[in-house]
Amino acid sequence: MIAARLACLALVSLLFGQLDTSDAADCQYRIKVRTGLSKYAGTDGRVYIKLYDFNGQNGGWKQLDTPANDFERGSTGYFTIRNPCLRCITKIGLRLIYWGKAPGWFVKTVGVRRMAFLTSYQTFGCYKWMTKKTSLTRWFSSSYTPYSIRVYTGNVLGGGTSPRVQIRFKAKTWSPLFTLSSNFGRGTIRTFFRSVKNACKVTNMMAKHGAGQSNWYVQRIVITNKATKKSYVCWYRKWIGAFPRNIQCVPT
Repeated sequence: MIAARLACLALVSLLFGQLDTSDAADCQYRIKVRTGLSKYAGTDGRVYIKLYDFNGQNGGWKQLDTPANDFERGSTGYFTIRNPCLRCITKIGLRLIYWGKAPGWFVKTVGVRRMAFLTSYQTFGCYKWMTKKTSLTRWFSSSYTPYSIRVYTGNVLGGGTSPRVQIRFKAKTWSPLFTLSSNFGRGTIRTFFRSVKNACKVTNMMAKHGAGQSNWYVQRIVITNKATKKSYVCWYRKWIGAFPRNIQCVPT
């Protein structure tokens, strides 16, 4: 048994190179892994994860392991890893090293959250088999990043508006045009929630409202990445009509 484990560790070293086991990493991440319910979906193998941000930076392969049988059929496992702090995780890698009588694995979803923040898990839908016949290393990209959008209407005479407001923001690329339905009264604050595919750092904002209506005075719009809790403020302090106003946004 000991000889077999040593052989397995040697194989891991050969495949991965030097695994990062240093305690000098900056952040702790909580990983939530759901194994499928299909027959033989569980595995006794060793599972490793690699986290990537939108710039392609990563902290190397990290083993997901506890004293329990972690990846049983239909189970949900929770793991803590140390990793360099990443601004916005957009991709993960999973790698399986065979071990035991049940080497294959069907991974359903993987959730990632940074433990320093009280955030929800950023979930990656996997739904793939990892076997010798398929692949022992797979990559999964995050489909959407959740954002909150908080709109501050100026407290000036005639500053409010009732027509539907349309906005879009730029994070690497421009988001779709979102319609925000509300009564944007003078001095009010309205909050909305939208999700954008693979968006992280917000740099620009466009806003407008219905044609043929009175102008609307926007003080600012604040966008918060719900996965990272990072906020960006887009200062307008301008009257806005039917034509989009493009404003630069800065981190708060």
